[in-house]
Amino acid sequence: NEVMYDGMRTKGDAACLYFILLVVIGNYIVLNLFLAILLDNFADMDSSGETAAETAAREERKAADLQRKKAVALERRKMRREEWMKLQAQASLLSSGGGKSLKAATGGEVILSAMDRTRIRARSLILHPKFDQFIILLILVSSVLLAVDSPNVDEDSKLKKALNITDVVFVCLFGLEAALKMFALGVKKYFASGWNLMDFVIVFIGAIGAILELSGSATMQAARSMRSFRALRPMRMAARAEGMRIVIEALFQAVPPIMNVALVCILFYLIFGILGLNLFMGKMYRCVYDSTDNVINSPAMGIAARDVTKQWCASGTHLTGCVGGARVALYSSGANGWACTRVTSTVSELNVDFNRVETYSGSWTCAASADTLAVLTADPYDPTERFGLRASYVDGTIGAVGYNTTAVREAVTTAATTGAFSSTCEPRLEAHEWKKPENYNFDNIGASMLVLFETATLEMWLEVMYHSVDAVAEGLQPRLNYNEGAALFYVVFIIIGAFFVMNLFVGVTIDKF
Repeated sequence: NEVMYDGMRTKGDAACLYFILLVVIGNYIVLNLFLAILLDNFADMDSSGETAAETAAREERKAADLQRKKAVALERRKMRREEWMKLQAQASLLSSGGGKSLKAATGGEVILSAMDRTRIRARSLILHPKFDQFIILLILVSSVLLAVDSPNVDEDSKLKKALNITDVVFVCLFGLEAALKMFALGVKKYFASGWNLMDFVIVFIGAIGAILELSGSATMQAARSMRSFRALRPMRMAARAEGMRIVIEALFQAVPPIMNVALVCILFYLIFGILGLNLFMGKMYRCVYDSTDNVINSPAMGIAARDVTKQWCASGTHLTGCVGGARVALYSSGANGWACTRVTSTVSELNVDFNRVETYSGSWTCAASADTLAVLTADPYDPTERFGLRASYVDGTIGAVGYNTTAVREAVTTAATTGAFSSTCEPRLEAHEWKKPENYNFDNIGASMLVLFETATLEMWLEVMYHSVDAVAEGLQPRLNYNEGAALFYVVFIIIGAFFVMNLFVGVTIDKF
């Protein structure tokens, strides 16, 4: 899922469709074919509860089905070989005597044109047993070279140039194969076969990609997009390997019922997506350090987590310091909103018990800029409130035990009115912003359904669930385990959206296999 979000940030939101299709086709459908084969073998092994007659009948049905499949495959090979031998004989007759006629089935002779004689020889070639073996070899070599190519290969290296040249060569060879078959079989008969149609589409897209790439840099992006379809080349082997044909045909037969299952899946996602909007829309935002996804440590900034709001966070940069043992945060107009000077030096020593260097003592004085003071004066600190928009300090439940409340209030009030502030720890300027997580949110139905898809894959969903459990309300900072009942939303969805829907895909695929 992290890769999916990286792809979306790089190529746009539409990139998620690639990963969704990858999971649905690769995980829900193709891998279920393996499960179908496994369960089929288990069904053959499990004869418990069967009578002898039932076992014998099942074995007889299995043997008959196997025999039927063998007979169909054998008949296909036999017809192909007989047709090839017939065409080979005709081609030999035409070549040996230079004849221009052949005997017809009625006993007469048929005068053949030069085109007909050439077509007979071409058909004899494509039906030759070695022809398919040669094409399979080309597909294998092409697939290996596709695996070797990668973005890490230098564009000016000899390897990259060799890969580009061989790719063009393979495109030409595959194009020549398609043209030869169309000429030998006729365009109508060629496209009557679904396997030939798939071959032609793959070859055509590869040819367009090669032409665009050779045309220049203006169309380079389009060429790269077209070249990505080269990954379909290994699919062409399915038409030439009997075992692969059975699996692919079973996959295509499962497409219509799988579409029905997909509609049910979308319906569940839509229902839970709308529910997610009502529960979490706008609540996933939090205050983070500027240009990062790291949530601010609010006690260290002089404000309790429950008091962090969108308004406070969006107010900009804050200067954090120490007064009377407590942390204090003061508004700053920016990185130059305060000018701080060290009055006394700090003392650093090694804490052996905790194996760390600790710094203490020291004092600093800070003066607010004119812009900062103007804002602080316009919105002064109110001591009757736990915190103010422009200046705040932690309360006794989070701050240092026994800190001087009066001293803190006086220091904050003085800073907010005169622009002078004294700190007993090194002051720091902390910039922060109110933003949603980089990878997930429930702000619209599309984003909500994408989060549900991530949850259904059972990857990275715990981060989303824990964030939802911490969510408080729109415009307020999340707090630890604020709403533990929100976890039920994800548990119920995983049971329905992941386990139940997944088993629907399993059932459909196994049934069609």
